[in-house]
Amino acid sequence: MNFLLESFGNAQTSLNNNSSRFGKLLDIFFSDYGTIVYVQLSQFLLEKTRVVLASGNKRNFHIFYSIYSYFSQPQSNPCISIDQKSSELFQTIKYYTYLGNNNSNNDNNDDQAVSTVPLENLFQILKDFNITDDEQASILAILTAIIHLGNVLFKPDTEPNEPGCSIDQESMSHSNAVYRLLKIDNDLFIRSLVQSSLMTRGETVTKLNMISEAQQTRDAMAKSLYSRLFDWIIYGLNRYFRTDLEYEPRSIVDIHKQHEKDLLKKKLSLLQETDEESCKKIRNNGLCSISLLDLFGFETFESNSYEQLCINIANEQLQYFFRQHTFAWEMKEYENEQIEKTG
Repeated sequence: MNFLLESFGNAQTSLNNNSSRFGKLLDIFFSDYGTIVYVQLSQFLLEKTRVVLASGNKRNFHIFYSIYSYFSQPQSNPCISIDQKSSELFQTIKYYTYLGNNNSNNDNNDDQAVSTVPLENLFQILKDFNITDDEQASILAILTAIIHLGNVLFKPDTEPNEPGCSIDQESMSHSNAVYRLLKIDNDLFIRSLVQSSLMTRGETVTKLNMISEAQQTRDAMAKSLYSRLFDWIIYGLNRYFRTDLEYEPRSIVDIHKQHEKDLLKKKLSLLQETDEESCKKIRNNGLCSISLLDLFGFETFESNSYEQLCINIANEQLQYFFRQHTFAWEMKEYENEQIEKTG
């Protein structure tokens, strides 16, 4: 699981070649017998701006480089089938905006090994987590579409500082790749980039975008696609954890385990609940749990974004909780028990 999450959620920074760019919380629920009966994974604070801001030592998420490395070479028997024209573009066009310096992988650096892991291995891991072939194809299509989306450029239709732009003909192959991979209408896709719609008093007003506005819309689309895909990956893992595997009991311990699963299945309709509702119901049914939190450390770079602000605020709150728990609450316990404090 960690290897899969690192591929989709880790990236190289100026300080760490394999830095987690999201926080995760793992809730492990136990029965009275002490066996694990349920696992729930949650993610938060995904640094989705990294999708569109790769440059220099600030690289994109590892999964994008695995895709580039795979499709930049001719494939006689691809592991997953997607739109052929879109994948073959990687063999003729070597620079992709969202990948930054995409040819700078150092295969001799052990810390970077995860970023160049063969795509076939990643999709075998997805298969191990019961992700179907169709779902894998959709994942690959979305990721490939995001890479091509970064190469969609715009040209002015009027004066440089006046509203109105269109997709540059030189990048039309990337635009066509996006709509084919996402299976959306081409005209609607183009209009969504070069036009904006505003609702005023029940009336829809359409305005032409300037080049800068079209670029912002393109980047927002890429970030939203990746964020939603990452959420789905987490959903897929949780779906796997909820699956009751069929097996024949070999001992009394196995019988106890199966009995616990049957009880849990009767108490909860997990597949019909949201993740938050499921966890709440499990806790209300008296199951013990251990929560494991993995969060970024305090960050300060030459250029810091909103994500760094959120990360640092979260770290300050955790540090405050730690100090309160270690010192303030402990001293309060001393006072309640009338224990003399020294030093």
